[in-house]
Amino acid sequence: MKANPRLTVLNSEGDNRRSNRLAMSGITISHFAQHLYAGSSILYNNIMEDLNLNYTQIGMMVGIVNILGGFLQIVYSVTSRWVSRRLLLVGSNFALSIGSAITGVASCFEGVLAGKTVIGIGQAGIHPVSSSIISSKFDKRLGSMLSIFYGLGYVGNIVSPILLSSIALFSGWRNAFLLLTLIFFFSGLIVFSGLRGEASADRISSEESGDRLLGDVKAAFKVRGAIPILIAQAFISGGTGMGVMTTWIPVFLRDSSKGLNLTVGFAGIITSLATIGGVLGTLYLGRLGDQHGYLKIALISLSITTVTIFLLTAYKEYNILLIPHLFILSMTTFSMSSLLQAQLVKNATHAEKDVLLGFYFTFGFGVSALWSTLLGALIDSFSFNAIWLTMVGAGLAAQICLIFSARSQRDSNQ
Repeated sequence: MKANPRLTVLNSEGDNRRSNRLAMSGITISHFAQHLYAGSSILYNNIMEDLNLNYTQIGMMVGIVNILGGFLQIVYSVTSRWVSRRLLLVGSNFALSIGSAITGVASCFEGVLAGKTVIGIGQAGIHPVSSSIISSKFDKRLGSMLSIFYGLGYVGNIVSPILLSSIALFSGWRNAFLLLTLIFFFSGLIVFSGLRGEASADRISSEESGDRLLGDVKAAFKVRGAIPILIAQAFISGGTGMGVMTTWIPVFLRDSSKGLNLTVGFAGIITSLATIGGVLGTLYLGRLGDQHGYLKIALISLSITTVTIFLLTAYKEYNILLIPHLFILSMTTFSMSSLLQAQLVKNATHAEKDVLLGFYFTFGFGVSALWSTLLGALIDSFSFNAIWLTMVGAGLAAQICLIFSARSQRDSNQ
């Protein structure tokens, strides 16, 4: 008895949908876990006091790790063409677990740096590999799916400040890193289960093109509007990206001499409340991007972000208006990554998408290393207002780049 071809196709489509849902669930949980770590900047002041560190060392540490992470972004993207993306993501989560454990037992700057370095190795794989999987599975709803991936991942930023600051308050910052160690271990196991059978990116791209890596790199940079977006990302990483919320705002809230001198618990609550805006903004603005254009919405978001960062210069002490202020800042700054990624790969082939995403994260992480070192030194030498104004300048430069990208795409369509 012959099988019904139509029934076979329907079963195959159903299997693909289930597989895609499992994959999306696994990588989103992994992303959520990573953003639990992103909130650990709320503990920097505890670490600085315990180990007698300064802001220049913190900025240098973040900078060194970001240089490494920036280089590894493209390494992960290239490696994913031949190595199972499932194994790469599992390895990333386990590296995050090991790095958190090292940080938790560190007794000096070098120990914290070593832990952060291993964490940076793990972090570098989460975004490019996950975005590669999403762009290959959800081509028609790319903006919405990237927004879901980022938006739900950002829930980790809401939970993290309250969770980690509470643990630090009652049992010390080292136990907070112990908890992160366990979380990353189990998220690695979840990814291992959810991405069963996931192919390397090259198997997918080879169905569309026989070009090899060098040809794909050349073709990727010819995608219209891509280069201005990559340059814009380098400026956005100076602070108008989500780094302003995940790194510098928590430090600003807690600093006793140049910041607002809030307790770790209160600063954690404010950061978490503000980050709710990041989740809602990413989900909502991603849908608007699908409807009205990713670049248009990204430009509006970046403009609002630049203005709200400038207004941070007005705070000399805590004010209740700070909470809605940071809520709005989170709404726009958190959405930038998914909007720009969706725009970047919109007109690219599968092979070009992996290359572009790799360079996107490399530019972001690599250049942010220089920004982090500079911003840390500016706080030590001057004040937080110096870094807010530096971020505003970077945001204005990024807007110019995005306008050039929009014009180049409009000209190519005429």
